[in-house]
Amino acid sequence: MPGGSVVVSPTNTTVYSLIASNAQGVLSNNTTVIVNPCGWLGLTNIYAVLFINYNFSISTVSYNFNISHTAAVTFYLQRGAGTATDANFFGLATGVQLPGFASAADSGQIQDREDDKATAPPHVFTTTETGGPGSLRHDVSSMSLHLTCTTYDFSYNILINNTEVTEFGTTTSIDGVGTGAIIPRPFSLTNNRIVDSDYITATYPPVGGGDYFVPSSDVGEDLFTTGTATSPNAGRALVNWIFLPAP
Repeated sequence: MPGGSVVVSPTNTTVYSLIASNAQGVLSNNTTVIVNPCGWLGLTNIYAVLFINYNFSISTVSYNFNISHTAAVTFYLQRGAGTATDANFFGLATGVQLPGFASAADSGQIQDREDDKATAPPHVFTTTETGGPGSLRHDVSSMSLHLTCTTYDFSYNILINNTEVTEFGTTTSIDGVGTGAIIPRPFSLTNNRIVDSDYITATYPPVGGGDYFVPSSDVGEDLFTTGTATSPNAGRALVNWIFLPAP
């Protein structure tokens, strides 16, 4: 309300009625507004939008690896156990397009190649993995979000339909674009969205006590299990995330 103020109730979250008029008539809509530090705990549902970009290449005497994992995924999170000051949310990927977004965040991709040069008798054993933009598995890609009045943390697992090719033939399976976690961070107490990003160190297996990202395809994990790369020398993933109230 320009030039004025309103008293809101309840004091955690309030649904504002937005009214606009033009020559065609009057239009109205509703939106949830976070109005105090514990306002996020008053929500029943939350949208989460997650973007991941990880690219890494390395060549040694024994192996070549070229790894590219990207994702743009929207999750619909529903409140589970919790209190007025501490709550957990969980949900699966959804292809819904959110207001204010140019397009739906609804894709996951893998472009991986592993050349094993140590195979006996001497020859190169090559494995490639590919999964295109339309291969995201909504039914198993998931996110968990934990909220308090001052901090949030979350974990995620993004899976796609993947095609793996070796000299033995072609197989299809479900494989991982990325698994990761962000440890507790403070968030704005006045913004109606939680928005942040960071470069997260790639590792395998997952480690506790800090942020992590696992390029969780077969080839991505081979990068570490073969000893070709070790954390923190396996590059970093750029991870962006947005949380906003959902109906």
